[in-house]
Amino acid sequence: MKTKLFLTPVFISFLILLGSNIGFSQEENNIVVGPDTTTETPATPETQWVWGEVISVDTSKSQLNVKYLDYENDTEKEITITANDKTVFENVSSLEQLKAKDTVSVDYLVSADGVNLAKSISMEKPEESQGVTEAPKDESAANPPAIANPETTTTNVQSQAAPEQQTAPAATEKTDTGM
Repeated sequence: MKTKLFLTPVFISFLILLGSNIGFSQEENNIVVGPDTTTETPATPETQWVWGEVISVDTSKSQLNVKYLDYENDTEKEITITANDKTVFENVSSLEQLKAKDTVSVDYLVSADGVNLAKSISMEKPEESQGVTEAPKDESAANPPAIANPETTTTNVQSQAAPEQQTAPAATEKTDTGM
Protein backbone atom coordinates (compact mmCIF):
# COMPACT_ATOMS: atom_id res chain seq x y z
CA MET A 1 0.00 0.00 0.00
CA LYS A 2 2.89 2.35 0.86
CA THR A 3 4.46 1.58 -2.51
CA LYS A 4 1.26 2.46 -4.32
CA LEU A 5 0.99 5.80 -2.52
CA PHE A 6 4.62 6.59 -3.39
CA LEU A 7 4.47 5.57 -7.07
CA THR A 8 1.26 7.41 -7.90
CA PRO A 9 2.64 10.96 -7.33
CA VAL A 10 5.91 10.02 -9.06
CA PHE A 11 4.02 8.73 -12.09
CA ILE A 12 1.79 11.84 -12.23
CA SER A 13 4.83 14.13 -12.00
CA PHE A 14 6.51 12.21 -14.80
CA LEU A 15 3.43 12.65 -17.06
CA ILE A 16 3.25 16.37 -16.32
CA LEU A 17 6.91 16.87 -17.21
CA LEU A 18 6.57 14.77 -20.33
CA GLY A 19 3.49 16.64 -21.51
CA SER A 20 4.92 20.10 -20.93
CA ASN A 21 8.32 19.38 -22.52
CA ILE A 22 10.02 21.21 -19.68
CA GLY A 23 12.26 18.40 -18.52
CA PHE A 24 13.02 16.87 -21.91
CA SER A 25 13.32 19.76 -24.34
CA GLN A 26 16.23 19.90 -26.72
CA GLU A 27 17.33 22.53 -29.13
CA GLU A 28 17.40 21.57 -32.75
CA ASN A 29 20.60 22.53 -34.57
CA ASN A 30 20.12 23.32 -38.22
CA ILE A 31 23.31 22.90 -40.17
CA VAL A 32 23.15 24.26 -43.70
CA VAL A 33 25.60 22.82 -46.17
CA GLY A 34 25.80 24.68 -49.45
CA PRO A 35 23.71 27.55 -50.76
CA ASP A 36 20.20 28.24 -49.51
CA THR A 37 17.84 26.54 -51.94
CA THR A 38 14.58 27.74 -50.43
CA THR A 39 12.79 30.28 -52.56
CA GLU A 40 9.98 32.42 -51.36
CA THR A 41 6.86 32.10 -53.40
CA PRO A 42 5.30 35.46 -54.04
CA ALA A 43 2.16 35.92 -52.01
CA THR A 44 -0.98 35.97 -54.07
CA PRO A 45 -2.85 39.22 -53.59
CA GLU A 46 -5.96 39.00 -51.49
CA THR A 47 -9.28 39.79 -53.15
CA GLN A 48 -10.66 43.14 -52.05
CA TRP A 49 -14.27 44.28 -52.26
CA VAL A 50 -15.86 47.69 -52.70
CA TRP A 51 -19.49 48.76 -52.99
CA GLY A 52 -20.39 52.24 -54.08
CA GLU A 53 -21.63 54.70 -56.67
CA VAL A 54 -20.09 55.08 -60.12
CA ILE A 55 -18.62 58.54 -60.61
CA SER A 56 -17.29 58.11 -64.14
CA VAL A 57 -16.44 55.46 -66.73
CA ASP A 58 -13.48 55.71 -69.12
CA THR A 59 -14.04 53.03 -71.74
CA SER A 60 -10.83 53.90 -73.63
CA LYS A 61 -8.74 52.98 -70.56
CA SER A 62 -11.24 50.35 -69.32
CA GLN A 63 -11.43 52.18 -66.01
CA LEU A 64 -14.20 52.92 -63.59
CA ASN A 65 -14.18 55.48 -60.75
CA VAL A 66 -16.27 54.53 -57.74
CA LYS A 67 -17.18 56.61 -54.68
CA TYR A 68 -17.48 54.44 -51.55
CA LEU A 69 -17.62 54.72 -47.77
CA ASP A 70 -14.46 53.75 -45.89
CA TYR A 71 -15.93 52.08 -42.82
CA GLU A 72 -12.72 52.28 -40.79
CA ASN A 73 -12.52 56.08 -41.04
CA ASP A 74 -16.21 56.76 -41.74
CA THR A 75 -15.24 58.92 -44.73
CA GLU A 76 -16.17 58.85 -48.40
CA LYS A 77 -13.33 57.92 -50.76
CA GLU A 78 -12.82 57.32 -54.46
CA ILE A 79 -11.13 54.36 -56.14
CA THR A 80 -10.18 53.67 -59.74
CA ILE A 81 -10.84 50.11 -60.91
CA THR A 82 -9.44 48.70 -64.17
CA ALA A 83 -11.32 46.00 -66.07
CA ASN A 84 -9.76 43.51 -68.49
CA ASP A 85 -10.88 40.58 -70.62
CA LYS A 86 -11.02 38.29 -67.55
CA THR A 87 -13.43 40.59 -65.67
CA VAL A 88 -16.83 38.99 -65.10
CA PHE A 89 -19.86 41.28 -65.38
CA GLU A 90 -23.20 40.76 -63.64
CA ASN A 91 -26.45 42.56 -64.58
CA VAL A 92 -24.49 44.33 -67.35
CA SER A 93 -22.56 42.86 -70.25
CA SER A 94 -19.70 45.35 -70.42
CA LEU A 95 -18.13 48.46 -68.95
CA GLU A 96 -19.84 50.55 -71.64
CA GLN A 97 -23.26 49.92 -70.08
CA LEU A 98 -22.28 51.48 -66.76
CA LYS A 99 -22.94 55.17 -66.21
CA ALA A 100 -22.60 57.75 -63.45
CA LYS A 101 -24.92 57.25 -60.46
CA ASP A 102 -25.12 53.45 -60.96
CA THR A 103 -24.46 51.39 -57.83
CA VAL A 104 -21.84 48.67 -58.24
CA SER A 105 -20.20 45.92 -56.23
CA VAL A 106 -16.63 45.16 -57.33
CA ASP A 107 -14.27 42.32 -56.40
CA TYR A 108 -10.71 43.32 -57.30
CA LEU A 109 -7.04 42.50 -56.77
CA VAL A 110 -4.28 45.02 -56.15
CA SER A 111 -1.41 44.20 -58.49
CA ALA A 112 2.27 44.61 -57.62
CA ASP A 113 2.36 47.96 -59.43
CA GLY A 114 -0.69 49.25 -57.48
CA VAL A 115 -3.36 48.83 -60.18
CA ASN A 116 -6.80 47.77 -58.90
CA LEU A 117 -7.73 44.98 -61.33
CA ALA A 118 -11.42 43.98 -61.36
CA LYS A 119 -12.27 40.29 -61.04
CA SER A 120 -16.02 40.93 -61.12
CA ILE A 121 -18.27 43.96 -61.48
CA SER A 122 -21.91 43.69 -60.52
CA MET A 123 -24.39 46.48 -61.10
CA GLU A 124 -26.99 46.65 -58.36
CA LYS A 125 -30.53 46.84 -59.70
CA PRO A 126 -32.67 49.56 -58.15
CA GLU A 127 -34.96 48.24 -55.46
CA GLU A 128 -38.54 47.91 -56.49
CA SER A 129 -41.34 48.44 -54.03
CA GLN A 130 -42.28 45.05 -52.70
CA GLY A 131 -45.97 44.34 -53.24
CA VAL A 132 -46.97 47.98 -53.00
CA THR A 133 -48.32 49.28 -56.28
CA GLU A 134 -50.12 52.50 -56.89
CA ALA A 135 -53.68 51.99 -58.02
CA PRO A 136 -54.59 53.53 -61.37
CA LYS A 137 -56.26 56.88 -61.02
CA ASP A 138 -60.01 56.70 -61.47
CA GLU A 139 -61.87 59.89 -62.22
CA SER A 140 -64.92 58.65 -60.34
CA ALA A 141 -62.81 58.39 -57.17
CA ALA A 142 -61.57 61.93 -57.64
CA ASN A 143 -65.10 63.25 -58.23
CA PRO A 144 -67.51 61.33 -55.96
CA PRO A 145 -71.17 61.49 -56.92
CA ALA A 146 -73.17 64.23 -55.30
CA ILE A 147 -75.35 63.20 -52.38
CA ALA A 148 -78.96 64.14 -52.73
CA ASN A 149 -80.45 66.46 -50.17
CA PRO A 150 -82.64 64.29 -47.90
CA GLU A 151 -85.07 67.15 -47.34
CA THR A 152 -85.92 67.51 -51.01
CA THR A 153 -85.80 63.86 -52.00
CA THR A 154 -88.97 61.80 -51.80
CA THR A 155 -88.71 58.08 -51.51
CA ASN A 156 -91.20 55.30 -51.35
CA VAL A 157 -90.94 54.19 -47.76
CA GLN A 158 -92.98 51.06 -48.34
CA SER A 159 -90.59 49.73 -50.98
CA GLN A 160 -87.66 50.08 -48.56
CA ALA A 161 -89.40 48.33 -45.69
CA ALA A 162 -87.75 45.24 -44.29
CA PRO A 163 -89.23 41.88 -45.34
CA GLU A 164 -91.52 40.27 -42.88
CA GLN A 165 -89.73 38.35 -40.23
CA GLN A 166 -90.66 34.76 -39.71
CA THR A 167 -90.91 33.68 -36.16
CA ALA A 168 -89.63 30.30 -35.15
CA PRO A 169 -92.01 28.06 -33.19
CA ALA A 170 -91.35 28.24 -29.51
CA ALA A 171 -89.31 25.41 -28.16
CA THR A 172 -91.05 23.22 -25.69
CA GLU A 173 -89.17 22.48 -22.58
CA LYS A 174 -89.31 19.02 -21.09
CA THR A 175 -88.60 18.52 -17.47
CA ASP A 176 -87.55 15.26 -15.99
CA THR A 177 -89.76 14.40 -13.10
CA GLY A 178 -88.40 10.90 -12.64
CA MET A 179 -86.56 9.80 -9.60
